[in-house]
Amino acid sequence: MENENLNNKPNVKKSNLRDYDENPIVIKDELSNTKFLSIIFLVLLGLALIIRKIFFSQYDTVYSNGNSLFIIPFLTYMTLKNTFRNLEKDAQIYFYNDYIVKKLENGIEKRIAISHLKNTTKSISSMLPNGFIGEKIEKAILIYCGLFFVFVLALIIYRGEFKILIFISLFTFIVLYLPQFIIHHKYGGLKDSFYDVIWLQDKDGKFFNFMVSSDKQYNEIKKYLLVKTGKSLDKVEKKFFLPISWFKDKDLLN
Repeated sequence: MENENLNNKPNVKKSNLRDYDENPIVIKDELSNTKFLSIIFLVLLGLALIIRKIFFSQYDTVYSNGNSLFIIPFLTYMTLKNTFRNLEKDAQIYFYNDYIVKKLENGIEKRIAISHLKNTTKSISSMLPNGFIGEKIEKAILIYCGLFFVFVLALIIYRGEFKILIFISLFTFIVLYLPQFIIHHKYGGLKDSFYDVIWLQDKDGKFFNFMVSSDKQYNEIKKYLLVKTGKSLDKVEKKFFLPISWFKDKDLLN
């Protein structure tokens, strides 16, 4: 009887496995909605600053000069670029037995075979780098921007203009993170709310990304990848944003 039960165990396990062709995981990619929320917040903050400068600048000399608004052009450019580049409205992700497919509103499909899946990365950003910029130039730009940021920060602290520092922090939070937080709350919350964009890349360099909106979605995808690839989503590489070196086929960036 024991031998018979042991022999039957594999069949029992197989019967309990989910058939993803008949019952695929389907999630809506909320990246586009997140980007549009960023634009809305950016416009509202910009209008608030204009109103303040016109009607209330005489009460606060710190905000009456243009130096306090140095971050606005940069964030505006990055937000608009991130929104309108590679915009994929109403995209849905389907997880099948052998494929992960991103279906777009216009009928286009991006497909990655599980057997060809090479890289899985979690990131804060869905932004694509510029393919025409070399890797060394990209590093040089990042170093320059980092040094410039440290210099400005030190200057703000030295002058004691902490209101500017608070303003920059709030502006960055509202434009870059608050939209994602709203989406997460809509779906019931996400524990790892910073690294909510998953990037997939196959052996040929083809890739796509999508946003995880809730713990329920995350756990379903985690179980799927564990069954199909033997790798845990908890242990994949995390990056603030993906460098050019991550993208094998740089022609896909433009």
